[in-house]
Amino acid sequence: MSQGRHHLRDRARHHAGDELQADDRLRRHRGASVPRWLATRFEGLGDDPETRKLIAATVVAEQVQGLAAQGVREFHFYTLNRADLTFAICHLLGLRAHPVAAPA
Repeated sequence: MSQGRHHLRDRARHHAGDELQADDRLRRHRGASVPRWLATRFEGLGDDPETRKLIAATVVAEQVQGLAAQGVREFHFYTLNRADLTFAICHLLGLRAHPVAAPA
């Protein structure tokens, strides 16, 4: 794994069942697999997208912390335009937005 950009993603769709099936199809098509420890975190959450988002943000933050401890300094998150997820990940990592002054 290079220390450049690390790609992490969250697949968000409207229907929980459709999301899980789409993820399974994508993984099979690309020959990817999901580690058992990660699959276990999402077990039983098929109909609970809000909790899945919380778990996803936590997993990503944990991965970033582990990689940062090994010297990785640049990260890129693929969240499919889910600003709320990116915001939550950054907040978990201790990053805070700076207020923007209103135009005069």
